[in-house]
Amino acid sequence: MFFILCVMTPNDSFTEGKIYLGEDKFSDGETVGGSEFYIRDDNKKRHTYKYDNEYFDQLELVHAVGLLDTPNWEQGEVVILDEADEEFYSVAGYGFFRQAQFEILDKRTVQPGIFVQEQKNETWVQVHELTDDMKIITTDDMNIFRNLEDFKFAISDGCVASFQLVICIKPLKGELRKGNRYIILKETNEGYIIRNDNNDEKEYNLNYIEIDL
Repeated sequence: MFFILCVMTPNDSFTEGKIYLGEDKFSDGETVGGSEFYIRDDNKKRHTYKYDNEYFDQLELVHAVGLLDTPNWEQGEVVILDEADEEFYSVAGYGFFRQAQFEILDKRTVQPGIFVQEQKNETWVQVHELTDDMKIITTDDMNIFRNLEDFKFAISDGCVASFQLVICIKPLKGELRKGNRYIILKETNEGYIIRNDNNDEKEYNLNYIEIDL
C-alpha cells in the first residue's frame, strides 16, 4: 500500500487535502498493467482510479504525529512514514508500528489557528498556514517556512487537539516565563490549571496569566 494525497475532490465522499491509503490493483490478482489503484473514501467505500488522474497524487513519504510515548519518540512528536499495509505503518528508521499509534498530518489535521510547540525552546506558537509542500507558517513570523519536525502537537482523546492557551503576563521564578504560552488543562474559580515550565500541573490566578487571544 502507499500514500495518496487528494488534491481535488472527485466527489463529496473525499476530502481535499486529506491523505489516504492506496493499493495497486495487482494486489487483488487482476492484471491491468499497473495503471489503476484502489482507494477507500471517507465512508470506507472502495473506488478504482487510474494513476494518471487530476484528483490524487502519490506520495513517497508522509508526516504523522505519535499519539503515544514510546522509547523512540514522545507523544506529540512528528515522525516520517514511508510504507503501509492494512494494519501497520512503517516509521522511517524504526520499523513497523500499528496505525492506531499515529495520526497522519495533512491540511485536515494541521488547520490554521491551532497551536503547536516548538521543539527547540518549548514555546507554543499558532499555525497560520500549512503549505502544499508541508511547511508550517506561524503567526509569529509569516516570512519563515518551518518543517513539521520542528514542532510537537497537543494530543487529546487519541488525536491532534486544538487547546485554548493562556499567556504569562507576570513571571514566577522557575515556573512561568513572561510571554510564554501554556495549555489550559482546567478552568477554576480563581484562574486556570496549566502545565508550567517544570511540567507540573498547577493552578495560577489572573495576576500571572490571561487568555491568549
